[in-house]
Amino acid sequence: MNHDHFLKILKNQLLFFKNTFYTITFGRKKSPIYKVLVDFLNYLRLIYFTYFNIFKYFNLKNNIF
Repeated sequence: MNHDHFLKILKNQLLFFKNTFYTITFGRKKSPIYKVLVDFLNYLRLIYFTYFNIFKYFNLKNNIF
């Protein structure tokens, strides 16, 4: 994984966080509450994999295992 790919993943996560925050804050009248909860659970799952990729990236970069 090169540096540009890592930054692209991080940018996508920030955009997803912004969209999810908007949905949770302002989208309750338009969308059902279960859809908001499913989106939030998907966001938590993506955060977990993002941090896993961050630690894997720095471990490979610094050769720390």
